Amino acid sequence: MADLKYIEENYEGNMREDLGKLFSDYRTIIKLLPDFNKRYNRTEKEIEATKIQLTNLKIALAKGATQDSAGNKITQGYVQKAFGEEKMMAESLIGEMIILTERSATLAERYDSLRPLVKFYVDSIPQKIKQ
Repeated sequence: MADLKYIEENYEGNMREDLGKLFSDYRTIIKLLPDFNKRYNRTEKEIEATKIQLTNLKIALAKGATQDSAGNKITQGYVQKAFGEEKMMAESLIGEMIILTERSATLAERYDSLRPLVKFYVDSIPQKIKQ
């Protein structure tokens, strides 16, 4: 953000099309980050909730519970259904983590490729003297 702000404040004249595209591509990294953080936080919360649910079910079964906290009878079918639902949730979380990992790699690659060019231009633009 600091690089882009510096360019906005100090670049004078018409910008060449190739430079405009470079800075636009660089800015898209920032636009993807808020979504990334939101998805990461949501996934992290869902993983924690899944762990708690499975731990509670395991404890209840170990203690010989015959019903859950909502009063549902714990049967073999109930356990199979609960584990099936948690398995689907885990598969969904794995899919989300794959997306996050791929996006993270893409953003890092884009940043690493664009940052040296942006830094070169930032360093070459003299800072305006504020009066």
